[in-house]
Amino acid sequence: MKKIFTLITIISVTLMNTYSQSGTITYKAEIDNNIEKFVNDITDPIRKSYSQKFISNLKKSAPYLNFTLNFNEQESLFTGKQVMLNDNGVDLNMAYGAFSADGTFYSNKYDEMIFWQRQLSGKEYRVQMNACRDWKITNESKIIKGYKCLKATTSTIINNENLITTAWFCPTLGYQFGPKGFEGLPGLILELNYLNRFRFYANKIIIKSKYQKIVKPQEGKLITAKKFEEIIKKQMGFFQD
Repeated sequence: MKKIFTLITIISVTLMNTYSQSGTITYKAEIDNNIEKFVNDITDPIRKSYSQKFISNLKKSAPYLNFTLNFNEQESLFTGKQVMLNDNGVDLNMAYGAFSADGTFYSNKYDEMIFWQRQLSGKEYRVQMNACRDWKITNESKIIKGYKCLKATTSTIINNENLITTAWFCPTLGYQFGPKGFEGLPGLILELNYLNRFRFYANKIIIKSKYQKIVKPQEGKLITAKKFEEIIKKQMGFFQD
């Protein structure tokens, strides 16, 4: 009876620790080879030449990009370290923007709020994002930083093209967060191949036994993604006039 009581106590303490944990993951990023295939398929010579130079500059910038995911059981913040230039004169802010990962991504799993806090023309916005709920989990697995991860995919239609985003998540790290506001899987996303274009992968994983407070960004007007797109199109039209 005493052994049973001890076992129950250990299990209870373990569960309590699991739910009180928080952590920090640092990610690196790289260009996926699929983006080169996309560029090679461009028929317009001027656009193709520009795209090739742009991708070449991104490849030079990618090793210097650093991202951080801070999380607890309820909330997460994903941010890129913003700097102007590195020692080689590469514009890293341009690279963060090209990876669609400039600014800060906030996620709260209880109220299902996800937004992207970012700047446009000197103004701060908090752009609401839709939670990803249509993941297809497979049996395919691999080890990332010592953790067994499972593969999951989701699709997005952009310009009539079906683009796949692949996530590798860790069921033993039972938090539903990941890079760029992607979440909803039964485990932390340690690797994300976004639209078969950009790959984010865990470089360092720190799991803490104490609660880590996540501060929800408050600066910037909260708007829908559609409204933000309208603002961008309006500004692009202004510069073209």
